[in-house]
Amino acid sequence: MQNRDSRIETRVGLFVLLGLALVAATVVYFGRLGQGLQKFYPLQVDFPNASGLLKGADVLLGGARIGYVSEPPRVLPAMQGVAVHLKIYEDVALPVQSKFIIGSSGLLGNRFVDVLVDPEADLTQHIPPGTTVQGRRETGFEDLVRNSSEMLADLRKGVATFNETLDRLDRTALSSESLSDVRQTIANIKQGSESFTEFGKASEDFQAAAADARKLISTARSGPGPLPMLLNDKETAANLRAILFNLRRHGVLWYKDSYPGPTQQRSER
Repeated sequence: MQNRDSRIETRVGLFVLLGLALVAATVVYFGRLGQGLQKFYPLQVDFPNASGLLKGADVLLGGARIGYVSEPPRVLPAMQGVAVHLKIYEDVALPVQSKFIIGSSGLLGNRFVDVLVDPEADLTQHIPPGTTVQGRRETGFEDLVRNSSEMLADLRKGVATFNETLDRLDRTALSSESLSDVRQTIANIKQGSESFTEFGKASEDFQAAAADARKLISTARSGPGPLPMLLNDKETAANLRAILFNLRRHGVLWYKDSYPGPTQQRSER
């Protein structure tokens, strides 16, 4: 009885396994058949870096699948990037201004080709089938790690240079001799500034004296008294000159007017 039950269980298990295998084969077959019935046109996109992008990866436009990667990325002849062959649905006509970017779902998710269409793009001009276009790679987690490593290396180099500069400064600019020279220079500058201050005071005193002299001359010319009269009145000055001439010539007792005038006096001399 037990042997019979075990045989029945074995048959049931085999039947279940066979049914599951048939379901899986049907899903795969009809999936490939549906994709085989779909018409595509080829495009080649050259990327500078396509790491993580595999054959069969999706080509998305606004999150909707419009094709797939038909072949693994291949290195370009010039060794300056890789060529990625795409299959795009025939009913999806991409504008000429479309941009192809390798994106990822999350930081460590699967890679896919994302197509970006400019809102102002001319929708009447499409990319012809078989065209080669340029693509670019979106920055991913590994790019951030690589850039961080480069930044850390530059930071270490900068710190080493800064330490070397500090050592050189300590050996030269901050040495006892250099500090002594700096103190002497500061003392010379201070002494020079004091001398300049004294010179400035003397100059101010001279200017004040000159102003007083100008003020005295101005007062002598315009004020009252005999001095302004002699300076401003030519006739008075000439009479005084004649009197002095006669006094020197004849004296006080025998004084007489014999002054010849300025012109004749200069000729006698």
